[in-house]
Amino acid sequence: MRETRMTMPKAAPSRRLQASDTPQAGLAPRAGSRPAIPDPLPRRGDASKLAAPPAGETASLTSLVRARLAVLSVVWRRLSMGPSLAVTLRAQLSLERGERALSACCHPSDGYALVATDRALYLRGADDRWSRHGWEEVARVSWDHAARRLTVVGLCGGSPVQAIVALRDHGTILELALERITHTRLGQWSLPLPGGEHILVDIRRQPGTGRLTWSVRHSGSESGRAARPDVERALTSLAQHLGVSPPQSLA
Repeated sequence: MRETRMTMPKAAPSRRLQASDTPQAGLAPRAGSRPAIPDPLPRRGDASKLAAPPAGETASLTSLVRARLAVLSVVWRRLSMGPSLAVTLRAQLSLERGERALSACCHPSDGYALVATDRALYLRGADDRWSRHGWEEVARVSWDHAARRLTVVGLCGGSPVQAIVALRDHGTILELALERITHTRLGQWSLPLPGGEHILVDIRRQPGTGRLTWSVRHSGSESGRAARPDVERALTSLAQHLGVSPPQSLA
């Protein structure tokens, strides 16, 4: 009886998967093979792979950092004032209930000449009397370094008014004023009137009470009174758009 022998084919030797063994485009990967792994995300600190932020976003971050630093400086100033300031000046200033003193500046000769609270700015006049300027009434505050004088520009009815006070140093009053004015401002709008004129409306929120104050400035000096009904209609329309009560009267 003849013996039959069968020869089995030899298995191909195993080898490691090389980088070139990637599936071709349009072909499905073989069963059991791992899918291609995309490039890793940039690691923290790898600045070369990170795209630069847009210019607008950079400006917003810079403004945010400046605002935070201004708030921190105001808080530090308030803590460094000490409790004696409120006790000494409270009777002279007649502060409202719950009103807090945040900063104070001295006159070049002696004594306090300016006190800023969370609701108003108090200035001492030549007769040693204090005048109160609510933050909702202040348009801006500027400092003259050469003359060492602080100028407060406010809005009273339709015309700006100014108050000037001499100070030894302005301290953090500029940053504090900017923060307080921004806090009270609800918005500013330019409203058209018949005849091509415009009015500039500035709505503020009074600190402590939340009451809205309206400041209206006309583009023309003589036509403001004649266009009063048109101004009232424009303000009423703006109030309805904002969902607030219109002003009771115009100054």
